[in-house]
Amino acid sequence: AGLVAISGPYNATRMTESCLLQTFYLHPVFGHRSKWSQSFAVQRLEELGKQKRAGEGEPQTPLRRRKGVGGAEEKEKLHEIPPVLLLTVERDWGLDEHAVDFERILEKNGVHVRRKVVMGLNHFNTISAVGRPGHVAEEVMDLVANWALGVHSHDGKNENE
Repeated sequence: AGLVAISGPYNATRMTESCLLQTFYLHPVFGHRSKWSQSFAVQRLEELGKQKRAGEGEPQTPLRRRKGVGGAEEKEKLHEIPPVLLLTVERDWGLDEHAVDFERILEKNGVHVRRKVVMGLNHFNTISAVGRPGHVAEEVMDLVANWALGVHSHDGKNENE
């Protein structure tokens, strides 16, 4: 099992650095400012890690939910986050910094992360070009397929090329 994250905004603090992003992304997508830190992985993991280190028991994370016995929703525990394949592309316009932040907080909380930068792509053609024979975007699907099939390293090293 594993999680694949591709070119995402993972850090609310970085998103608030731009009035443009606040106006056209944060407010419309996440609503009031009070909800922003709850909506981004870096801030959630920071809070959960603080709770764990403070001895408040094993915190629950909303990063992934599943149906339990009888259909009741269960939250996964922080220590159960699966290995993460974290992909960014050559021209991701600031999201590469989000990936570095996300990688650091995952590793700080004991999650195995493999980070890879795919060259020759920008944020907009990463997925839109998948399926075009010979396009560099096929590398993204190859990485994801190999990750899903368990063909990934558990050595803890990043694979940024």
